[in-house]
Amino acid sequence: MVYLLRPASCHVLGREVDVIPNDDNRRRSLEIFIDELVADEEFRDSFLRSPRKTLAVADEWGVPLCESEIHALMATDPSVWDNVAEELDSRLQEAA
Repeated sequence: MVYLLRPASCHVLGREVDVIPNDDNRRRSLEIFIDELVADEEFRDSFLRSPRKTLAVADEWGVPLCESEIHALMATDPSVWDNVAEELDSRLQEAA
């Protein structure tokens, strides 16, 4: 999946960041990141071991997150990601 990015203002940082275009998809980067956390066990393990490094890798993919989103992800109880993944039907995980 390829996304073309455009600059937009991050209200928390008070500066421009690159985001996926289309106002309907303003939160798409966060959704993509969470989808990967839930669907990809290796990615989830990487995030749980080294969240900042994993977030930097996501940014390199073109999945930029605002600082408030980064803080929210890092503040989330780590067991949430495993619990959500376990609750998903295996067919949904394969489709992601």
